[in-house]
Order: sequence, then C-alpha cells, then structure tokens
Amino acid sequence: MTSSITKIQTITVGSGGAISIDFTNIPQTYTDLKIVYSARDTAAYGTLRVAYNNDGTVGNYAYRQFYREATTVVGDSQNELFFGNVAKNSYTASTFGTGDVYIANYASSTLSKPTLGDAASQTNGTTAIVGNFLGNYAPTTAITRVTLSLFSGSNFTEFSSATLYGISEYVESGTGSKATGGTVTTSGGYTYHTFYSSGTFAPTASITGAEYFLVAGGGSGGQGGGGAGGFRYFSAQSFTSGTKYPAIIGAGGVRVQGGNNGNNGTNSVFNGTSSTGGGAGNPANGSAGGSGGGAGGSSSLSYTGGAGNAGSYSPVEGYAGGNNQGASSSPYASAGGGGAGGAGGAPSGSNNGWGGVGVNYSTWATATGTGDVRGYYAGGGGGSDASGGIGGAGGWGGGGNGGNYQTSTSGFPNTGGGGGATVSGSMGLRNNGGSGILIIRYTT
Repeated sequence: MTSSITKIQTITVGSGGAISIDFTNIPQTYTDLKIVYSARDTAAYGTLRVAYNNDGTVGNYAYRQFYREATTVVGDSQNELFFGNVAKNSYTASTFGTGDVYIANYASSTLSKPTLGDAASQTNGTTAIVGNFLGNYAPTTAITRVTLSLFSGSNFTEFSSATLYGISEYVESGTGSKATGGTVTTSGGYTYHTFYSSGTFAPTASITGAEYFLVAGGGSGGQGGGGAGGFRYFSAQSFTSGTKYPAIIGAGGVRVQGGNNGNNGTNSVFNGTSSTGGGAGNPANGSAGGSGGGAGGSSSLSYTGGAGNAGSYSPVEGYAGGNNQGASSSPYASAGGGGAGGAGGAPSGSNNGWGGVGVNYSTWATATGTGDVRGYYAGGGGGSDASGGIGGAGGWGGGGNGGNYQTSTSGFPNTGGGGGATVSGSMGLRNNGGSGILIIRYTT
C-alpha cells in the first residue's frame, strides 16, 4: 500500500533484560497494526506471547502454528497467546530471532481481531526455526495495549527490540483516482478500490480496461468444514463516468452447534455479476455452494461433500467439499470444505480432512492489505472429529481450522474463507464463515 504505514513507537530492552515489551495508549487513528521485532530469550523456550489489553484469558485467543526446527515440522492448534519465536539462549551468543505480527481491525469495537505472524531464528550453524502463526482474538473491544512476553516468564535479553507501526487504509483523492467508493489505494501503476462491505462504485471519469474479482461469504462449519465463497474474476471492464454501480458484499454463514446443519454464506453482487455463497458443513452430506461444504463424520461412512460452482459458471467459482467415505474407525473424522482453487480433503482413518485451497492474487493482496498472509482468497474450512482433537487445517485463503468447540476457528473476514468444523454436540465458538470482498483495479 502506498504511504500507508506510520511508525508509532520503538522499544529497546536495556541492560538487565526485561520480562515484557509493552506498547500502551495506542492511537486509534489507524485500521491495522504491525509489530516488527528482533529478540532473544534468556531461557531455552524462545516462544513469543502476544497479549491484548492486558488480557491473559487464553480462551479469548485461538491460533494455529506451523514451524520447522532443523528437520522437525510441527503443527499445533489450541487456545494460547503464541504468535512468534525468538532466539533461544542455547543459540549462538549475540544472535537474535526476528519476525512480525499483523493485527487486523484493532480499532474496531464490533469485529474480532485476526492476527498473523511470521518468525525466524538461527544459530549461525545447522539449527534454525521458521514459523507461521495464524489466529484470532475473539473480543470485539478496541485494542489500546499490546504486550510482548516470553513463555514461562523468561526475559528478553538486552538489545531486544520491537517497533509498532500503524497501517492506514485510506481513501485517495489525488491524481490517478478516477472513481469514489470503497477504500482506495495505489500500487504498481494501478488504483485499487476495495469493498469490505456493501457500497457504491462511482466513476468520476470514464474507465476502460478495468479488472475486478468478487468473492461471496464463506459457509459456516458444522460437523464438516464450511465451503469457501465463490470467487469470480473479470477483465477488460468499462465503467461510465457519472454512473453509480452498487456493490453487495456477502456475509459469512453463522456458526451452529456441531450436531446441526451449518449455514451457507450469502452471495456477493456487482455490475450485473454475482458469486455464490459457500456451502455449509453438515453432520451428513455437505451443502452445495460457490464451493461445497464438507461431509460430516458418521459410522455409515457414506456421506458426500456438497457440490461447488453452484452458479454453473465458466471458469468455475469453486470446488466440491470432501466426501466422508474413508474414515475407518471411531472417532469418525469429518471432511474439509471446498475452496476456490481445489476440493476439500476427505478424512483417512481418524485423520481429519483439510480445507480446499483458495486462489492466489498476491499482487492484489499486497496492494490492498487483504487476503491471507500468502495472498490467497476463498479457502475451505478444515474438518473435525468426534473426539475433539486437533482438526484439519483450513485451506490457504482464510479457511478456518477444524477442531473441537474451543479450537475450531472462523473463516477470516473479507476472504470468503469457510468456517472450521466443530465436533458433534459442541457449539463452535469461532466457526463462522468469512465475509466476502470486492476489489476493482484500473491503470492509474
């Protein structure tokens, strides 16, 4: 994004170390926050914790981490405050781990706070850690304080530091903008209009050769993973000066108890085109949608995922949810929801199905600050199982992770991601479908 990041504060640890790095009285004048850190632990853990508003209630935080140390790959999903890694005290002296934490919607009083983290540290030898951290802070209160600390009360060493930045998704009215509506940014010779919610695109000059993509709301997870909202891309579009073009951005399906059918996402509509809401994950057969919902877990082993591309478009707007015909014994794992780029995964034995992958528009994602950390949109929700263990991973593109009623996660807002599955009889706390999005771009 152009001229949209502002340094707020840098904190550097002095001699003797410090138990925390604490940013307080954070201004509420930005839309998102980003923290970049360089740090070292006095102990052997190297695990970074990130707390908001001095809230240490682990049930308010849900996250999934994927990291590699040497040749070991670990995936974990639970309620905790872990969003990064720093160098351990066993690592070569004076080496520091580095990473960043991105906090969306921090100033909102109505939305939860999706959080993304990336981290790396190494020994100047053969050992290194590289990790990705995805999560969500459930309370809707605005964040005014962010505290970094380390696992088990260990300290940051001297010279550890962190810098807090404010991200502004601003409306640009200067040269290059040929329309109003949405959040306007410029990057790489293009002007982008991003609609996070319904609104109106109103050209102030004739526009030719425009492009846009339209994503519907994702389906909620039930006992199977929710399907992603339909994804449709259009090129070579023309818009007339003085004409108003309404945009409707579909909502994600609302969460349900694991033993009930989920809810489909709602359609997104713009310029005479539409994309179809994602199919719900259900205890039996998944629902059809832009991408289909995943099949639930059952001893019958005969349930099928919902069909994708409900709008019968070419190219397709999404793929089917996974079938549940391969779970060999109890607990009966459920399938993942379909994504805009691939079908949801079927379970195998007691292993849960994964969410279908979304589609990658990384240039658009970087320019607008949307999509997931990799620049994907419209990923399916992961499956779950009857024991409530670690669920299937959500598909790239904002798909929620499957799990039990505490660890399942919602599809990320404004990605169209499907919600993660939750176990039968449990009320999923965070398995709503993600809302949709519209992004229009044209040459500046």
